[in-house]
Amino acid sequence: QPEANKQAFTEGGFFLTGDLGYFDDANNLTIAGRSKDVIDRGGIKFSPREVEELLLGHQSIANAAIVGMPDAKLGERSCAFVITKAGGSVSLDEIVKYLRDNGLATHKLPERLEIIDQFPVTATGKIQKYLLRERVAERLRKEAAP
Repeated sequence: QPEANKQAFTEGGFFLTGDLGYFDDANNLTIAGRSKDVIDRGGIKFSPREVEELLLGHQSIANAAIVGMPDAKLGERSCAFVITKAGGSVSLDEIVKYLRDNGLATHKLPERLEIIDQFPVTATGKIQKYLLRERVAERLRKEAAP
């Protein structure tokens, strides 16, 4: 399958895993996200990882995942799925203020909050974001239905 190989490998023969990373001054590689895990909000693309990492610093949040949700005007908007710490609570307004206070760009701010008890995960513990995207898309369809 020459066409599939062309997309899966660089001209130098390296396999394109979809991981995004960078080398630091000591030549250590840090994986910073996935190329397929990108939100396209009105033509401005961004990785949700920065938002997730900031949310993990919030006093009431135990874990967080940011996913794109469908939007007729912008293509996608972002939705924050969070698991709160025991006894913790959080609102979308509180999250937005917290993220703004930490210097996050406006286009990266989540526009919906879903509080859940646990994330759908793979056998190795990786969050299955596609299931979260499906979940929020289904909720949006139900909310839009007459």
